[in-house]
Amino acid sequence: MNSFIALFRERIQNNGKKMTQKQVDILEACVELFAESGFSNTSTRDIALKADVAEGTIFKHFGTKQNLLFVTVLPMFSDIIFDEILGVVDEESGKGEVIAFEDLIHNILCNRLNQITINHKILKIFLNEILYQKELQEELLKLIPQKLVDKVANLLHYYKRDQQIVDLPNDTIIRFILSPIFSYILLEGSPLNVRKGEREKEFSYMEQLIIKGLSPSK
Repeated sequence: MNSFIALFRERIQNNGKKMTQKQVDILEACVELFAESGFSNTSTRDIALKADVAEGTIFKHFGTKQNLLFVTVLPMFSDIIFDEILGVVDEESGKGEVIAFEDLIHNILCNRLNQITINHKILKIFLNEILYQKELQEELLKLIPQKLVDKVANLLHYYKRDQQIVDLPNDTIIRFILSPIFSYILLEGSPLNVRKGEREKEFSYMEQLIIKGLSPSK
């Protein structure tokens, strides 16, 4: 599966008619440098050098570096990420019988393991920014497709009615599922980083944690 960076490049190329080539080059350079060095360690000069444009061109088209991330790059990436999530839900839900909750979590974690690890750098950057930017959190919520919200809500209601998961508010369940995944991404590259070859085992533990934690009390 393509990485988010590859999908991002494809998306902005498809939007090329709405942007000049210089703008496209700036966006590509921006996201690659943010992924490689992090948002804080990337300067507008670095972006200009990689995009082979004058630094003033960045300010002319996008304003500040923060504006480039928050207003331009993040909404594009959010669109790509939410499309990916929607694709997972559609794929794992199947055309007929609804997939069991345990199988859904297993497929998301284990079968999408490479997708998460391939893109951990760029995902970590956006997660770090989202955690500490209240305004950004609010803007991100506005970008979530209603179709995705409805599909996830329907799935969770089904699992609760079928007593596959505990009867808690949907937002609580979603936070419980996402928290260990986001924590894993944020700790990637830290001293707590999992040893080489241990990723599949770690994701198996995470899978058990989520499934057992949301299982109804017997």
